[in-house]
Amino acid sequence: MCDVESEPEPAPAAAAADCEEAPGDVGTTRLPDLSPDGWPIYPSVTERYFTTYVTSNHQALHVHSNGICLLGLAPSHPLLAPGAARITGVAFRDHDAKNLLANEVRGKRKSGAVFVLPRDLVASVTTEAGGDPLPLWACVRANVIEVNRRLIEEPELLGSAGGRGWLAVLMPKMAEKGSIGAALLELDRRDAAGRGSGTEEGGGRTEQRGLALLAEG
Repeated sequence: MCDVESEPEPAPAAAAADCEEAPGDVGTTRLPDLSPDGWPIYPSVTERYFTTYVTSNHQALHVHSNGICLLGLAPSHPLLAPGAARITGVAFRDHDAKNLLANEVRGKRKSGAVFVLPRDLVASVTTEAGGDPLPLWACVRANVIEVNRRLIEEPELLGSAGGRGWLAVLMPKMAEKGSIGAALLELDRRDAAGRGSGTEEGGGRTEQRGLALLAEG
């Protein structure tokens, strides 16, 4: 009988090299990074499900895949800078027909919601440094579904992490949800060109051009 030679088994190192995968991967599954103390670091809800836009005045608009928008401050906002004066008050708009504190939203169609334009005031912020209140704008055309009333009693939460520092929940019209980014860029461009006065009345041209962009989208 003749001997049949079998193929030699690969050395352990070679075998390990054959099945070596990229660090942090198991097959096609990406493992989370680890913190210094060994705990996994998972993406936040905002990072996983929202697209974030930052305007030139450092407001942030987090747009969910279903079109719902979460309005707040970007980390780059002067109010959140190291050494910035402590926030002492957040006053939501309540002086006219667009009274956000009297906003009563009902049903699937969100009837009763206040409709705002990009240059409409949402809230004013005061700090311990005094001076004029800092206005925060809606940034998009949308219905205001809810404002974060907790900020009235705890204004220092504005812009904080952990899902507590948001300003308002906005819902653009269905036909306008796809072009929010383009409209925000146009809003910024108009502001940079000095065509908006920084008030609700003076920003009319910006709002109209933003509407055109949304309609085109």
